[in-house]
This record gives sequence, structure tokens and C-alpha cells, in this order.
Amino acid sequence: MNSAHKIPDLMFVLLCLILLITDPGWAKPIAAIKISREKTLDLGVHDIADTPVTVAPVPAPPFGKTPVYDVRGEPGYEFEITVLTATLDLDPGAGVLNCYDYRVGDGTDAGFTVFTGIFPASGQMTVYIGASLTIDPSQNAGTFTASNTCRARYTTVAGTSSDIFSTRVEIVIPPVTIVKVRDLSFGSIMSPLVATPYTVPPDGTITAQFGQAAQFTCDGQDGHSYLASVLPNITLTSGVNTIPVTNFQISRRTPNPVRTGNPLTLNFQAGSTDTLYVGATATLSAGQPGGTYTGTNTITLIYN
Repeated sequence: MNSAHKIPDLMFVLLCLILLITDPGWAKPIAAIKISREKTLDLGVHDIADTPVTVAPVPAPPFGKTPVYDVRGEPGYEFEITVLTATLDLDPGAGVLNCYDYRVGDGTDAGFTVFTGIFPASGQMTVYIGASLTIDPSQNAGTFTASNTCRARYTTVAGTSSDIFSTRVEIVIPPVTIVKVRDLSFGSIMSPLVATPYTVPPDGTITAQFGQAAQFTCDGQDGHSYLASVLPNITLTSGVNTIPVTNFQISRRTPNPVRTGNPLTLNFQAGSTDTLYVGATATLSAGQPGGTYTGTNTITLIYN
């Protein structure tokens, strides 16, 4: 009678052993998920006009390069890969650039914010990471970098792996250009009986002596501030004779508003080329010897 009661217990034990042997989940632990390889998302070199910038998660984008991850795991198991920070500020210490819409893909499409799949028989998937970037018109030049995290994990069982990659972009600003339209001329002046100053205003008008301001056209990055300057004083010479020229002034007449000074801080306005005039005052001494007097000055434009 006691042996009859033990038979169901024995059958239960045998059944448990059979389950342990046939269930692959119990037979061995699943492979740990791993990610490795290239770890830089390079958005390339751009100027302010290149916006928005998008690097797709593909092996060979038109510019820049993408992080390439070999993701390894247990064949037949589902996984997902994400970039943990969807929006990233690049180098906040030097003017923030906002990188957003990080995407993961297998190189065949625009990718996904959450990339999912099933490990093939090889247990390996190769994926790429891309992102987008908007450049503000007043953005400073420089190389901007930041770090982000790529995470791969199984979706049905425990197992996660993370890796840090960098995002970088180089912003360049087109150089300031300046073209001389004409030189500064004081015209034709009679030698005075007493020392007399003659001023050519920085506005392009012609004086009574047929003098006229120097004129320049200049261009640069829309929205950026720049500084225009010339030496305040020079000396004109004709042989051994001289005429002092002082109080050089720069004026922007177009586009509005009109600004005058030396040095002079201005902003390049969208869609416009700046026109600058340079005037000054020449002081002739009493009985100034006749002759053609010349001299040079330099106008300098630099971004602030």
C-alpha cells in the first residue's frame, strides 16, 4: 500500500527532469549581448547656411561618418537598440549646438529611434547611428563635441549592454570679403593763405573741391557682428612736402541704419552687401607747396 502511494511522486520527478532537459532556456544561459566597434558620429564640416544637417544611419553618408556597432547576442532572440539621449547639447561651454533625432538603422533606410530585430543564426547584427543638427545664423565657429550612450538589450529576457560614443561637428564661418570701389580724394585745392582744414565726409558726396570719400563693398556671414577700422591719422607726401590727414571716419550708408565711427561695429544683414565710406580731414598749411600728395591707409574688417 505504501509503494502504491510513491508511484505518483516518482512520475512527477521524472516529468520535471524531462522538462529541464528539453527546454532550451534551462539547458544553457543565453549569450550576453555585446556592442563594439567605431564610436564617433561625425556630422562633418559646415557653415551657417548648411542647416539643417542630417547624417543618416548608413555605412557611407554623403558627408561625415556614422558610428558602426557590431551587436552580438543569442540567435533567435528579440532585441532593441536605442540612443539614450534623444537631444544633446554639443559643447555648451562654447555656444550651444542642439543635436536631435538620433536614429539607429541597419544601413538600408532612415533608421528608427528604437531599432528592433531578432538575432540571426550568426548571432550578430551591424547597425549605424545617425542624427540631425540645426545651426543658428549667429552660431560661432568651432569644433563642437559631446558624448552619448547607445544601449542594446533583449526584449523578452534579461540582458543589456551599453556603450558611449561621441558626436562632433565643425562649424566654419565664411571669411569677410572687402572690395575697393574707389580711393579717398581731396580733389584739387588752392594753396591757402592761412592753415585751413578740408574735410571729405564719409557719405559719398562730392565736395566743392571735387573730393570724395573712399568707397568699399563688403560681405560676410548674415547676422554676424564685425568691426571695421582704419588708422586715425596718416601723412600725405609730395617729395619733401607733407600734409597731415586726421580724423578718419567710416560710415555705412546701406543697408540702413546709417552708422559712423572709427572703429565701427556693424552686423551683416541678411541678403545685403554692406557699402562703407571712409572720409577724413586734410589740413593744409599757409602757402602749402603745390604738388600731388599721396599716402596710404588700410581698412580692416574682423568678426567680433
